[in-house]
Amino acid sequence: MEIRTILGRGLDGKRTLTRMSRSLIIQRVTGLLLVLGVLVLLNPLKADIVHRLLFPLMAMLGCALILRSVLAIALASATLAVLAINFSGDVYQARVYPALALVAFLVVTLELARRFRDRIKNSHAQRWAPRKQEQKQEQK
Repeated sequence: MEIRTILGRGLDGKRTLTRMSRSLIIQRVTGLLLVLGVLVLLNPLKADIVHRLLFPLMAMLGCALILRSVLAIALASATLAVLAINFSGDVYQARVYPALALVAFLVVTLELARRFRDRIKNSHAQRWAPRKQEQKQEQK
C-alpha cells in the first residue's frame, strides 16, 4: 500500500503534512464522482423513486465516502429528511422521509453517546492518577 503525502494548512495556518493511503484517496475520489454524478443526473421535479429516493441516498453514500464521518452524514441526512417531510404529500414525503429522519437522529444520538463514553473512559485514568498518588503518600 503506497502512502501519499499531502501538503495542507492546519488550524493555526501553518503548513502541515497529512499522510493518506492510496485506498483512502480512491475512496474519496469515488465519493466525489458519485456526488457529482448525482448532481448532474438529479431532476428534483421528477416524482419517480430514482429521483426522489435513490439519488439522494447515493449522494449520501458519496458524502460518506468523502467525509468518513458517521456523525456528519447522519446530521446532514436528518436535516435534509426533516426539510423534505410533508405529511399531506406523496408516500416519500409522508412516510419515507420521516422514517429516514428518525433513523438519522437515532444514529446521531448513539454516536454522540459512544463518543461521550469513550471520552469519559479515556480521561478516567488521568482524573484518578492524582488521587492515587495522594493515597500512596498517605499510606507511607
